[in-house]
Amino acid sequence: MGIEAPTREIGGGHDPIDAHTSVALLAEEGGCPIHDPRPVPLLGPFMKRTMGIDAQSATAARETTREALDFVAKEPGAGGYLVGERFTVADLTCAALLMPCVAVAEWGGPEDAATEKNRAWLARWAGHPGAEWVREIFRRHRRS
Repeated sequence: MGIEAPTREIGGGHDPIDAHTSVALLAEEGGCPIHDPRPVPLLGPFMKRTMGIDAQSATAARETTREALDFVAKEPGAGGYLVGERFTVADLTCAALLMPCVAVAEWGGPEDAATEKNRAWLARWAGHPGAEWVREIFRRHRRS
């Protein structure tokens, strides 16, 4: 019995939720809330060109992000984990890949985001139940 991750057709292929999707969306949105924004003006055009990032792929990536947050909001069992009753690589992977979409308290919140676009990006997902799942996984398992 396996868990099927939500997928979305991006860039001509059928990709699972992965770092590429996050990068595509963050590049289109104008930065990453966990990184220094200064290189983005230089890196953004390069990333867009080499990764095939455009308005269509960014829209698809936003939808994939929403689907991923929906998935982690509805799939956990009674203990709050995706597979079984304890923390597994499934929880680690999903929380790590979704963290750039969520303001994890220990890593700063929207007010600490480097740019207005980054703050808007975090605010977009702040109230989603899947964002709370990510924050809870970090609270339980991230050591300072």
